[in-house]
Amino acid sequence: MVARLKPRAKAMTSAPARVRRLELFGRPPLLEGEDEDIYNELRDRMYAAVDPADIIEEMFVEDMLYLQWDIVRLRRLKLSLLTESGSEALKSFLSANMNLELYEDIFRENLTQILEKKLPKDQAQELAEQGCRSNEADPKIKQLLSGSGHDLDDIQDAATRERAQELAQAYARREPEAIDQVNEILASAGRTMDNIYASQLTEEIDKIERIERLITVAETRRNVSLRELDRHRAVLAEALRQKIPEIESTEYRVIEPTRTEGRARRDQ
Repeated sequence: MVARLKPRAKAMTSAPARVRRLELFGRPPLLEGEDEDIYNELRDRMYAAVDPADIIEEMFVEDMLYLQWDIVRLRRLKLSLLTESGSEALKSFLSANMNLELYEDIFRENLTQILEKKLPKDQAQELAEQGCRSNEADPKIKQLLSGSGHDLDDIQDAATRERAQELAQAYARREPEAIDQVNEILASAGRTMDNIYASQLTEEIDKIERIERLITVAETRRNVSLRELDRHRAVLAEALRQKIPEIESTEYRVIEPTRTEGRARRDQ
């Protein structure tokens, strides 16, 4: 006689199953902005793939789930760091290399607002226009700015930084006009985006290496959990193999029907 084993229950994806897991293992370890629906989908798919047979295997699945989510988070952090550092490097490069025509409108507007505190609006606009176009108005502008806490060079630098930030953000959004402008500035300076990112990467290399080490640690722990799950299943399988011969060799006693039962059968 061969023992018939009950088939494993299908991976639990129903609402009651999620409530049960929540009670056993706590809420998902999510940071602000992370999507709980995506986490639950990953959990359901891992349960479906592993199909845990008991609570021990469920614990291994939860460990692997947590570590895998941590790996994804760290990879996202690394990408964000590279993207942000590259954006800062691009903004710094653009501020130092863009032509006046790209930030002239901001420069003129900011200078006009400051001059309006001492001049009528039309005169302030005219003088600011002259100051943007040539250096002839500099002495008069500097005289008006003296004692006001403002400097012409500082106003111009602020305008270049503001436009550089706008242009870098538009470039990151892959807006065609911004891409053309950035590529033109890069070409005029004999640089490429690879040069820009590489120059900034050297300053962030220590942070990147630390993130890489954390990813490696999480991957190692995840793989250990996976191996422990396999070992746990191997132990259960071996125990089952040892039980099967005992079940097959079990003797059964045949119970003869009683006289009353035999007579009743003949009468039928």
